[in-house]
Order: sequence, then structure tokens, then C-alpha cells
Amino acid sequence: MKQDTRIALVTGANRGIGLATSTLLASRGMHVILTSLPLDPRDPAPGDEAAASLKRRGFSTDYHLLDVTKPSDIVEIEKYVRDEYGRLDVLVNNAGVMLDRRIAGGIMPSAFDVDLDTIRKTMEINVYGPLEMIKAFIPLMKKHNYGRIVNVSSYMGKMSSMGAGRPAYRMSKTALNVITILASKELEGTNIKVNSVHPGWVRTRLGGPNATHDDSYAAQSVVWAA
Repeated sequence: MKQDTRIALVTGANRGIGLATSTLLASRGMHVILTSLPLDPRDPAPGDEAAASLKRRGFSTDYHLLDVTKPSDIVEIEKYVRDEYGRLDVLVNNAGVMLDRRIAGGIMPSAFDVDLDTIRKTMEINVYGPLEMIKAFIPLMKKHNYGRIVNVSSYMGKMSSMGAGRPAYRMSKTALNVITILASKELEGTNIKVNSVHPGWVRTRLGGPNATHDDSYAAQSVVWAA
């Protein structure tokens, strides 16, 4: 790896938008650290195959397990990046969930019947995780006076066009957009930029098979912001 190679880290990178984003960043000459949860508790590193597949294509990548809801995991990944590479140039907060899908009878859950546990779990992954990742890596970015942080958000969190249904998901993406604004204001005057990106309705496990775009299309806007 060349000394001036940009270092990027993508959460939820073992499939979907995260993997497509990792692929496109790597194709632009960056070294990409793919991170994800284990899909199967019996297999501690399933995302390693995604990184290995990119390596076979000649790209510079590696893989690290990461649960963004676990403070110890975030401390560990920050130490790994700092010790191994000495800096982080790009952070893509892509990991996310939509837990309040249609319930019994095909009814879309409303704000009046969604349970608080669903909201809490959604916020842990979609909001608190990205915030903790930003907090962890800002010092390293400030040290080198460079950083690009991209939060993968959704139009469903946009206040001016807020609709009904999927309240936990909508609230989480609105909160993620607020974090983006707060972070960008805090970092004014530095060479660190923070943006939210709506990647479109994408054919992933979260977006479903009827979505209008594939993950490669979605990754383009994320990489543009990065």
C-alpha cells in the first residue's frame, strides 16, 4: 500500500450498499476497511469473505468485526485503525436497520402502536452507533486535518416531507440528520466534512425486491460525498 493511500472505513460492509460502497471506494484507489456484525454466531467473521473477494480483484482491503452498539467494539476498531494505519480519511456510517416493518395482517405500524423496545433498538443502531463512531474518529481526523464522514440516511427522515408509518425508522433517520448538522457545525473551519446521503430506494434486504435502484447505483452518491 502506498504511503499516500487514503484509508476508508465502512460499517455494515459485508453486503448491499455497504459492500457496493466499499467496492467503489477501493476502485478509486483507497484502502477500505470493511466492518460488519457476524451474520451467524457460529461464524465469527463472515464479512471476511467480502474483503477477500475484493482482494482477489486487486483491491486493497481488510476486514474487522464491528457491532456499532458495543462501546468496546468501537474502542477496539479505533485502536486498530490508529495502530495499523495511523489515520482515517473516510468514515461511512452505513450500518442500519428497519425493525418496524409491516405487522400482522400487512398493516404498517403507526406511531400509536409501535413498541418502545423497537424504537430503542433502532436508535441504538441507526443513531447512537454512528454518533459514537464519529466521536471515536474525529480526533484522528483532526490530527491529520482531513476527514470525510458520510451518514447513510433516508428521505423518510426528512422533516419537510415526513409521512406516516415506520415511526422508529423515520425518527432514527431524522436524528441521524441532526447529528450530521451538529457535527458539521462543530467542525467548521477544519478540513473535515460531514454529510448525510439518501441513496434512493435500493434493492437490498432492507429495501426489498421491488425497489427502483440496485446497490451499485446507491453507492455512487455515498462515494461522491466521501
